[in-house]
Amino acid sequence: MKNLYLLVALLGMVSATYSEEYSFRYSENFEEGLLETEISSFEKDGLSIDLVAAIHLGNKEYYDELNETFKSYDALFYEMIGTPQEIECKAGGPVLRFAEALQFKSQVCSIDYSSKNLVHADYTSAEFQNELKKRNTSINQLMQELGKQVIQDKELFEPLMSVTEIVMGRSRLTIPERRHTVATILFSKATGLLRVFNGSFLIEARNEHALNIMYKNLPGKKRVGLYYGALHMNSLKKELSKRGFIEKRTRWVTAWKFALPRCYYNSLTPASLEYMRNDRIAIMKALNEFKAKKGRFPSAEEGLSAVKLSQSYQYHDPWGRPYQYQLNEESLPVVFSLGLDGKAG
Repeated sequence: MKNLYLLVALLGMVSATYSEEYSFRYSENFEEGLLETEISSFEKDGLSIDLVAAIHLGNKEYYDELNETFKSYDALFYEMIGTPQEIECKAGGPVLRFAEALQFKSQVCSIDYSSKNLVHADYTSAEFQNELKKRNTSINQLMQELGKQVIQDKELFEPLMSVTEIVMGRSRLTIPERRHTVATILFSKATGLLRVFNGSFLIEARNEHALNIMYKNLPGKKRVGLYYGALHMNSLKKELSKRGFIEKRTRWVTAWKFALPRCYYNSLTPASLEYMRNDRIAIMKALNEFKAKKGRFPSAEEGLSAVKLSQSYQYHDPWGRPYQYQLNEESLPVVFSLGLDGKAG
């Protein structure tokens, strides 16, 4: 049963992180994995409301940046079933165990909840229990129902058990390998994870409760933030739009930035294939620009160093080696990789 609860907790923490539609985006280059969270700004009649997507574990710099951002709001309304006083920053909980396993920081231990402009906009523990009673259910029943949906979906259950092994401390993977494993599994399963939570009381009722608290505290304020999890963002955006607020701008904050493990280069993943395709397009563009100026492509001796390549690309293959360059019999460029063993042929 503990493993079942942990699975559901993991779902709530980091699901929906693959799609920008849900206020998160994850990407990889040949050196780093990068998870970013969204801050969406809505405006109406001189009032600005920022929807700040939350993830419950990340780099220290991520929470430092959020703490600085929160100081700029007249009020910052935040999610947390219970209060910071009820939920102490101590080892043992699934989020803190997860953070420790990946050597990240946790939200509950890193956000400065003592700031005077922070306003709790979620159920207290007692309120949450009362809401459950009204619905003739309990937290155990909710967890069991959500857990059953996961177990019945083999595409979700088997990969998530691998993540559970990491969180429970039973994995021998290195920290970069753990981070990449978690990212690859959870982010690639985002759509399936969303099926588990969409329409859930844990989402819809809490959104309504948060908005009610925020609207009651808006008089006299010009700029506020609502700091809630990614699974809540899509619904919250729709509710603000219904009330006449217009989304004006978006910015992205880096939550996870980690070095990819060396074993990442031992196989071609869909992500690495996509980056190779993008690299090839960019390299060929640079080669064609060279030809337009010089009337020819670079010689084999000049190689790719003769062309001006965008600094946004590393131009290394999935095994960390520079791409190779040749001219074929028709003097047309050929760009290729030496593959896993780094040898020609």
